[in-house]
Amino acid sequence: MLQSIVGLKCSRISNCYCKLIHYIYKTIMQGIIKKIVADKKIGFISQKDVEKDTFFSSEKLDGVKFEDLKEGDTVTFEIEEGAKGPVAVKVKKA
Repeated sequence: MLQSIVGLKCSRISNCYCKLIHYIYKTIMQGIIKKIVADKKIGFISQKDVEKDTFFSSEKLDGVKFEDLKEGDTVTFEIEEGAKGPVAVKVKKA
């Protein structure tokens, strides 16, 4: 039901809830870089009270170089729906 309200196609209610909050309030989210895969220039951001980590790639950074990010850094970002689920965009250091 929640998915049909906002027109989202996601597999977990927690992801839908997170996206609904973002959709309603247009907030910038905050999280901590949990894992960096340097050779692929991708990473994952963990957020408090969100079960699944959010994927990001070097192409979606805003004002920061991928090489300057490290695990444990606090970042801000927005969420968009990607081909395989939620993706962090406009990622920058907090």
